[in-house]
Amino acid sequence: MIQVRKGMFETNSSSANVLIIPKDQNIHVPKRLIYMDDETSRKPSEIVLYNLMNGFRMSKDTIDVVINFLYNNGVEEIIYGGRNSYIAKAIEMYREKPVDMGVPSNWDKKILLFALFGDETECHFYADGDHRPNADADEYDENWYREYSAD
Repeated sequence: MIQVRKGMFETNSSSANVLIIPKDQNIHVPKRLIYMDDETSRKPSEIVLYNLMNGFRMSKDTIDVVINFLYNNGVEEIIYGGRNSYIAKAIEMYREKPVDMGVPSNWDKKILLFALFGDETECHFYADGDHRPNADADEYDENWYREYSAD
């Protein structure tokens, strides 16, 4: 599950891993994207892609939307290192003629581009029970996006 709670995107419901996405940052979309489909990745873009394509509501339709979103927003080539044959097929199928299917899982387009390709997007990893900075704040810091659910 990806959600914002107290100014942070969290990559799972136990809140052990936190994806921090500043709202004012530069976006650099790579022409060639390498996606390993690995849940242990430490790269923000791979964490977001893994959760979108393998998450609770994963479906072939979701995979199609994600792949088309990447191609429609500047990625020209996706190198896939995973074992999901449908993801590999979608990458090849839409490479030459992507279709505008919108933004995956009702994300805001700008926020998703920041999450995937933002220069300042960070991921912090915490063991269960560790205190996460800003997780207990009563008020939102204006530097972070307010509540938004991608689920």
